[in-house]
Amino acid sequence: MKNVQKTIAMLTVTGLLLGAAPSLTAPAAAAPAKTNAASKASALNGISANLIKAAQAKLNEVTGKTYTFSKADKWTEGKNTSWVLQVKEAANSEVNIFNDKVAYISVVQKWADLKDTYKQQINAALKLADAEATKTPETVTLTIGYTAEYANPGKLELFASVGDQFLTLLDGKAKRIMSPLQVEEVPESALQAADKVAEGLNGVKKGNLLKASVVLNGKGEKSYELQFASDDANNPIFINLKEATGQITKVELSSLEDSSSDYTKGYSKLKGYTEAQLLKNASPQALKLLNIDLTGYKAAKDKDHPGSIVFTKINAPTVKGTYNTKGQFYNLELAE
Repeated sequence: MKNVQKTIAMLTVTGLLLGAAPSLTAPAAAAPAKTNAASKASALNGISANLIKAAQAKLNEVTGKTYTFSKADKWTEGKNTSWVLQVKEAANSEVNIFNDKVAYISVVQKWADLKDTYKQQINAALKLADAEATKTPETVTLTIGYTAEYANPGKLELFASVGDQFLTLLDGKAKRIMSPLQVEEVPESALQAADKVAEGLNGVKKGNLLKASVVLNGKGEKSYELQFASDDANNPIFINLKEATGQITKVELSSLEDSSSDYTKGYSKLKGYTEAQLLKNASPQALKLLNIDLTGYKAAKDKDHPGSIVFTKINAPTVKGTYNTKGQFYNLELAE
């Protein structure tokens, strides 16, 4: 599977988290019904009633609702223990507990069940994209991680779709609003900007534009996300750029990502690349793809995610990269 790195990263987050979430306390005066629900759930795979109560308390804090659990799966790795609790009253929803602390929540709520504050935040985001927007999403996904291994730890993200629009809110504010765009509607200036990356594609041939989306950030600034054909029909090229400046913000060459077998065979080599080597490898591409000169930048490998690295320099844009077992960068992007 091409995305084996992403799968391994997901398993790392779920079962190998190395961090501590804040101590959790169940409500002081829990109703008998809640206590009974916790006792029943605790019989699933031997999870304790205290952990069930802690998960319920955190769910209530995030959603304003009381939930129970239908299933509890246990994962162990060395001295670390992780539980994944499936929410009974909400499909595709779970709470992850790592070493007796709630580490992550993902719950899908119907619009009618949402807190009023969340409804107001989503409506404000919709108005940002369309001042006359009247429709609301059927469901909203609420996610929050409590340790550094998760993106935006301690901050609630809301995900929803309305018609053909996809919304992401972070900490109550619009982060990303994406809408599909017909290929013929993409401005010529955006296509010309995307054409300039051809020399930095590491031998991958860029073909015709296949799909396009327009994205608004929380400030109302517009960017384009474009998908082009490559010489590998199953692995297109992805190019993101800002509308106002034409600045390329991301280029992903999915055909250069390792296959599962290549990743397994070359794993030690992937981890063995030095930061100096990777900075040298990335510099020509960063200049050709992002128009960023990495001279004077410092490189820092991500110890928890082999194949990922960040390049930083004072008073300069931060660049994130992902490389394969050959040391080739198949993804370079400007950090948000």
